[in-house]
Amino acid sequence: MIQAENDLGDVAEMFQWVKTSLQIEGDEDAFKALESNFVPIAEDINTGEAFGEAVRHLIGAHKPDLVWLDPLLSFIGDDISKQDVCSRFLRGMLNPIAHETGVSWMMDRIPLN
Repeated sequence: MIQAENDLGDVAEMFQWVKTSLQIEGDEDAFKALESNFVPIAEDINTGEAFGEAVRHLIGAHKPDLVWLDPLLSFIGDDISKQDVCSRFLRGMLNPIAHETGVSWMMDRIPLN
């Protein structure tokens, strides 16, 4: 999970949500696997192309199956309401990374308030 605005408590809530959703309550082996594989990373500096390079490095270091961006707006680095901006970021930057590494992307909603 690469996040830009949550504190440790918020990240802990997300971890609990994942644990509950996977229905691993009482399964110690599954809990240990989740605990070792859920890697929250705070990234509140890089956006756009610099973020693409940073996330490529993080994927190389951690070898995840899923990369959760929270929230997308923090990383895109431009006006998210513009189609060309979204296409450049999602199709031009993140899709090639997914094809090269096999990761899947999950992007948290854009805060509306």
